Amino acid sequence: MIDSAEISNLLTMIAEGDKSALEELWIKTKDGLYSFILSYIRNKQLSEDALQETFIAIYKSADQFKWGNARAWVFTIARNTAVSLLRKQKEASYEPGGIA
Repeated sequence: MIDSAEISNLLTMIAEGDKSALEELWIKTKDGLYSFILSYIRNKQLSEDALQETFIAIYKSADQFKWGNARAWVFTIARNTAVSLLRKQKEASYEPGGIA
């Protein structure tokens, strides 16, 4: 896993529209993020979906990262994405008046 300073530099580049920086961030963080997400979700397919959604969110919000621990910022996005997908999955499986 890369350090926070390198992630911060990549986020700055992503915010400026550098798609190769997003690819580099993907290559250097995907395994650690996937393991982290899988520990929350405990479902491989849903974890893969959450990982993809995490990188979409990073791409869309890279310009919002201003300072601090970039690694923690990225992992917070991953956690929030995982929690959101779990919530959506539970809502989709709920059947009113019966057991899902």
